[in-house]
Amino acid sequence: MFGLNVNPFSDNPVLPIVGVRWQFTPDWLFNLGFPRSGFTCKYSEQLSLSAGVSFQGGSFRVGRDPRANPLFLPVGPSLADTYLDYREIRAGLSLDYALTETMKLSFDFGAVTDRKFDWFDRNYRLDGDAGSYFGLSLKGSF
Repeated sequence: MFGLNVNPFSDNPVLPIVGVRWQFTPDWLFNLGFPRSGFTCKYSEQLSLSAGVSFQGGSFRVGRDPRANPLFLPVGPSLADTYLDYREIRAGLSLDYALTETMKLSFDFGAVTDRKFDWFDRNYRLDGDAGSYFGLSLKGSF
């Protein structure tokens, strides 16, 4: 697999997307690449378990300074009317259960190992602490 992520508002306007998908047995799938790598094991027709690492992020325009009362707390340059690059690296597990042929219930949980908020045009960066995440979702396909 290959592709490009093009975002002219980012500090890195072009990022390559590459990967290899290998189903080495009928029940095991291996993905290696950017932005997601991991293993998936299919236990039955309804149940599968995945483990992996993923990169998430994006670029956003910031209209107002997100800090509380930046006029009264001089903590750096104003972050209003600028762009933000957001990056997060996650490691976790996912459990998928097929309710029907087109509906699936998913439960995800894991750890956020790295998180950064970068207002690159203001030379201001926040590094987030590690944390955990979980999610429950109902997915449909047609």
